Amino acid sequence: MKKINIKKLIISICWFFILLYPFNCTISSKIYINSMILLGSLVIPTFLLFFMNDLSKIKKYQLIIFAFLIIFLLIIFVNNFYLKEAREFLCIIYILYLILLFILTYNNKLIVESFKKVLIIFLLEHIIATFFVQIFHTFYVDNIIPWITLNGTEADIYTLYNQAESGYNAGLTSHYSTNGIYLAIACIFFFSKYIDKHKKKDILLTILSFIAVLLTAKRAHLLFSIVSCLSIYIFNKKVKASKKFVKLTTGIIIIVIGLTIASSFIPDLLKVVDRFSDSDILNGRSELYEICIDKWNEHLLVGNGWGYFSYYYNLFLYNGTNFYNFKYIDAHNVFLQLLCEVGLVGFTFIIGCMSYIFIQTKKIFSMNLGFIYNFCFGYQIFFFLYCLTGNPLYDVQCYSIYFIVTGIILGKVIELKAKSKSDNFNNILMKEEIEDGKY
Repeated sequence: MKKINIKKLIISICWFFILLYPFNCTISSKIYINSMILLGSLVIPTFLLFFMNDLSKIKKYQLIIFAFLIIFLLIIFVNNFYLKEAREFLCIIYILYLILLFILTYNNKLIVESFKKVLIIFLLEHIIATFFVQIFHTFYVDNIIPWITLNGTEADIYTLYNQAESGYNAGLTSHYSTNGIYLAIACIFFFSKYIDKHKKKDILLTILSFIAVLLTAKRAHLLFSIVSCLSIYIFNKKVKASKKFVKLTTGIIIIVIGLTIASSFIPDLLKVVDRFSDSDILNGRSELYEICIDKWNEHLLVGNGWGYFSYYYNLFLYNGTNFYNFKYIDAHNVFLQLLCEVGLVGFTFIIGCMSYIFIQTKKIFSMNLGFIYNFCFGYQIFFFLYCLTGNPLYDVQCYSIYFIVTGIILGKVIELKAKSKSDNFNNILMKEEIEDGKY
């Protein structure tokens, strides 16, 4: 009988609770008795992971990262509207995932390996749930929607029933957009794994994830996940450039033929294609964009404060029926919302940091060091693209994974810098010994 690795088991349990909330945030009230239980289930695992590292071996580069995180937190907390409206829970959750980012800079192999395995559980949860809803639609409408919307507002109930009637598959979430995010992550993750390991189960899971994204009828999620996967494939150096074009063309032809045939049996598969022809492709977002620009003009340099947009929307625009029926919404464009809330100064700092991280990710991705770095590269592309039409820097289901992949990348950067420094030192030492006649 194989001996159980207690440390590995504890780390896996920690990851389970850390990922449970972001992957089930829209139904969290059905999982957690109250917000304190929820908070405890995130705080305890996060600090357990923290103490799994050798804290005495903190590196200079980590101190620089820590300093940047402090600056980021200062930008967030100076004139914070979440705190003003007693929505401090959102701030606490944000801080916890930033702490997790820092924990991952220790580049603990066991922690990263456990993350990859536990993440699969939650990705499969939403793939299975999406197909279940599609196959057992009546059961979903009669039983699951009432369960999800229990104690919800009339707007919540109306929204989910309306999506179900329109053929927008929300899976085990309260909104089809949230489901689309989880499935896009699944698509990128399993494709990243297939590109590295070339296992049939991974390409099968990629295909199932892709079909599931189609069933949500989310245009942006479909398009951005395809771009992310194509980027992983095109820029991956394991596959020769001459073979890429042939394989890519063949793959596209097979997908088009397969979807055409499948849509005869499952009409909802191509509902997303119909949505691309909608007269208002921004889906009413232009009004939100205008508010961002107008409010940014009032405070160009420092902005109005983190969380200001949702505060303004709730106070002056929400009437119980408009724009998605949500009491609080963000601008559905991170770049414009950042300008509105943190001004040109905060915008430059945050986007500058994100750009630096992506450049480092591209370098590490080019080294072919493992599929997790394929995923980090692909997810960041998805994240940046989704910033144009969604709220990934404000939605826990998106920023949690972004902070995790950022931590993984920065941990690898620190390791490579240390190795490079060590190699240079050894080369210098060898050179001196050669000159001394020892070689």
